[in-house]
Amino acid sequence: MHGAAFAGCTSLKTLTIPDTVRVIEQHAFANCTSLEKVTLSEKIPLFHGEFFTVAKKIHIYSSQTGNEITDWYNGITY
Repeated sequence: MHGAAFAGCTSLKTLTIPDTVRVIEQHAFANCTSLEKVTLSEKIPLFHGEFFTVAKKIHIYSSQTGNEITDWYNGITY
């Protein structure tokens, strides 16, 4: 997923990133201020820098288990 691919998409509230995605580049979702829930594979091998840069907490869920990922560190501070 290219850098700034969805940057500034303020209407985006939920997002599911499929297992076929192998790279998420920096600022892919910068300033997506309405984004609250993201579901993604824990197997995505490569993240480039901060890809979620928003003002509020985003809840990240595993597509494998459905559980919230609470130890996420790349791009989000928990």
